Amino acid sequence: MYLPNFLVIGTSHAGTTSLYYCLKQHPQVFLPKVKEPGFFTSTDTDNPRQIRDAQAYADLFAGSESAVARGEMSPYYLHAWNAGQRIKDAIPDVKLIVILREPVSRAFSHYLDVYVDQPARYLEEFEAGFLSDPQHWFVQLSYYAPAIRHYLDLFDRQQFLFLVTEQFAADPTPTLDRICEFLGADSGFDFDLSLRHNASGLPKSRIFNALFGMRNVNHIAKQLLPDRVIAAATRIKGRNLKKPELPTALAGELRRYFVDDVSGASDLTGLDLGRLWNY
Repeated sequence: MYLPNFLVIGTSHAGTTSLYYCLKQHPQVFLPKVKEPGFFTSTDTDNPRQIRDAQAYADLFAGSESAVARGEMSPYYLHAWNAGQRIKDAIPDVKLIVILREPVSRAFSHYLDVYVDQPARYLEEFEAGFLSDPQHWFVQLSYYAPAIRHYLDLFDRQQFLFLVTEQFAADPTPTLDRICEFLGADSGFDFDLSLRHNASGLPKSRIFNALFGMRNVNHIAKQLLPDRVIAAATRIKGRNLKKPELPTALAGELRRYFVDDVSGASDLTGLDLGRLWNY
């Protein structure tokens, strides 16, 4: 029985889907067909992909005997407070990868992904959610320092690789090489970077988006269809999305909520996030 020797634990809407499809190409890296099994959480009850049975989870890694690195990506692990200890108990020497995105843009992307059926009011409701309910889930998932501190209390610092979404998006190759080196796989692999996965935005056609957005159907299709077919479908779906812009003034106003957290996350990760995100 094989269990993962690495996990990508966060964060959501930070590029983990694109990262998943890139790393799947590497011959020394094994990733299961299920992208977000969520096994180490007990609260992700609305995730149709969640694997709850220990044997079923182990079965995800069947056929990975020759892999240098075998892992999975469940980006909600970072903020699931029960997940860290469960990971520690099961695979204490696991390598942990965390990719972080500028907090306001992450929250906005997450909001668009969930509320695509309300295009006329998206901007007003996003602002209202921030200002009236700072405990709202799409706001809270953009606070990183407490979650990172919790994991650092459980695992050695050497077990972590911290990355930044904006650097991965601007030039994926250096980030992918760093990941390969961290995992012990050969760097310098020629990844196909042509496809942008899991893009968020507002649908041009709500009917078309509904057909492509049924979670259970998507989950089953990804289990049965080859990656090249999924890639083609993703490309078609992406053409139906228009990317709305968050007004600069509003983004600046909302960024002030995260100044202290960005500073704290910088100290914990060793990344100069304030400079990278212009805080």
